[in-house]
Amino acid sequence: MKSIYSFLSILMPIFMGILPARGNTYYFSAMNGDDSRSPAQAEQAVTPWRSLKKLNEIFGQLKPGDSVLLKRGDVFYGSIVASESGAAGNPIYIGAYGQGNDPVVSGFHRLDGWKNIGQNIWQAACPECGLRVNMVIINNKVQPMGRYPATGYLTIQSHTDNTSITGDQLSTDWTGGDVIIRKNRFVIDHATIVSQQGNTITYKGASYYQPTDKY
Repeated sequence: MKSIYSFLSILMPIFMGILPARGNTYYFSAMNGDDSRSPAQAEQAVTPWRSLKKLNEIFGQLKPGDSVLLKRGDVFYGSIVASESGAAGNPIYIGAYGQGNDPVVSGFHRLDGWKNIGQNIWQAACPECGLRVNMVIINNKVQPMGRYPATGYLTIQSHTDNTSITGDQLSTDWTGGDVIIRKNRFVIDHATIVSQQGNTITYKGASYYQPTDKY
């Protein structure tokens, strides 16, 4: 027996040296999480973080062997930006915990704080959405894209090169929306509104044709 114990005492340090290091585990729950919690709290399943935004903020601080677990049955809005990597044989692991269906990572963003800005037009800030919104869903139903005016066109009062137009009916801030510009009888352009100052909108992405004043 003495020789067996001696043999094991020699092997154990060798095995310990090749095992991957066990890192920290961070928990996320879209339903019960709170992004204001500390990293130490987020290492407990009962006090998880909440959002993918928080995950992206701390991803660069993760180490090889760390784990990120999303709660089963929850829907997480946004995307995961993997700004750090693990090591060979010792990855950064993203998985799930809890009971139920696998967690869902949705490319949609949940919007809160809707405001009626007049004429039954509702607005909510979405800094994560970028310049173009491709789809809006309310109560799991896809909504048609809005149009203003409901029919016809507004009149172009003046323009600057092929970057902006001014119209006396452009009082609402349409930044982030799309503009359809009928530049002449034969050209209709589709562009993205990048900013608005008063009655002047600045756009990009249209063809090289310039707008026509009073059209």
